[in-house]
Amino acid sequence: MIFLVVWALLCLALIASRSMTLLVALTVVAGVLQGPILSLTHDTQFQLVDDIPAVSLIIAAVIRGAFARSFRAPRTVLVFIAIVALCAVAVARSPSLSVGVTQARQVIVPIGLAVAGYVLHEALNWRVIFRLCLVLGAGVAAWMLAEQILQAPLMDPVWYYLNAAGGAPITMRDGLPPSYFADGITGGVVFRPGGPFFNPPTAGFFLGLVAFTVMRTTSGVARMVGLAIVFLALGAAYARAGMVIAVCAVVLYWIWYRMGRMSAVLVGIATAVYVAQIFVEQGNSASHSDGLINGTLAGLSSVIGVGFGTSGYAAKLEGATDSGVGESLLGLYFAWLGIPLILLAIAYCIALGRRMISWPRKESLLSWVCFGMVAAIAVSETGSSLAATSVLWMLLGLALRQPLIPRALRHSDVAAEREGSVVVTGPTQTGRRRWIRDERRWS
Repeated sequence: MIFLVVWALLCLALIASRSMTLLVALTVVAGVLQGPILSLTHDTQFQLVDDIPAVSLIIAAVIRGAFARSFRAPRTVLVFIAIVALCAVAVARSPSLSVGVTQARQVIVPIGLAVAGYVLHEALNWRVIFRLCLVLGAGVAAWMLAEQILQAPLMDPVWYYLNAAGGAPITMRDGLPPSYFADGITGGVVFRPGGPFFNPPTAGFFLGLVAFTVMRTTSGVARMVGLAIVFLALGAAYARAGMVIAVCAVVLYWIWYRMGRMSAVLVGIATAVYVAQIFVEQGNSASHSDGLINGTLAGLSSVIGVGFGTSGYAAKLEGATDSGVGESLLGLYFAWLGIPLILLAIAYCIALGRRMISWPRKESLLSWVCFGMVAAIAVSETGSSLAATSVLWMLLGLALRQPLIPRALRHSDVAAEREGSVVVTGPTQTGRRRWIRDERRWS
């Protein structure tokens, strides 16, 4: 407990000194190291080691956004406060207070990080953050490939699974957590490396982020080698959500940029249909798509949703009846909080699509990784795990800071578009210059 108090005081000190980049770095590093620390110490207080800096970021964003001069940041903070109020009502309706609080955290903290990415974008040195993720990603990928070669975890994940993740001994398979195995891929059971996260799907989300940072910070041979390592690790882990993010950030972005928008759309649709047909026949993939559909239907049936404690992993641990709404974080959001969250998700996708179309194709990488993240949380409940997804959630907010360019002011020259240049005048030009300044800070 003393450690957590000191850790919280350090995070508050960083807020006071406006060291937001360091606060994000602490969140990322703590997320990667949380599993090994818990496994070595057997001390459950370290479960909060990544939550504390993440919550500190959210507090800083709310304070800064509430007193910002432009109307956009205060408006974003008001939307976030409304979501917190909805969560409070959902907690009050939960059959179990502990489950209600746990699931409220699954909503408030990730969405709060998206708000932080939106409000604090100018206070963050994204270049440092991306390169830190790149370095950590190299270590995570090496860890996972080593496990794949050995066909065994490098560290014992059993204590973490039983005491930190809430797993039951009866669910163990061959002495390991069930997530370490996949059924039906090659006609039998396949080992899946989980890396330092002790969970292959969680590791997949982090590798999806690493694929984006490789695209954003490297070029030439270094980029090719980095992407090859990332995709090898993703394939070994059979991390489907991570694959979705990586494919969007690499393959579909490249097609969008080099071959045109319509080509990317057609290839994306064809790939989604083909992959869905394969995945549904393997393991429990069908439950992921069913969770999204059932969650949407449950959300549409009630203005403020069905409340917490009725579905999801935490509710299942407490013995809740299977409602068919699970394995999809977006589906759970819709079921828990109802129509307001459905409308918010639709509005976000529209805003993201407008920015993707508005800007030159070369500069759409951020929009593509965000699109991949939305698709990933639509088919995976693991998206709420801060150990791997904190930066991805912040990118969802950062993408909305990209200013829109009116159609009449876009440059029509394809060659200029491929170089990332565009001719605009007036206020939009000022907004774009500010964005290009931020882009240079990333490089």
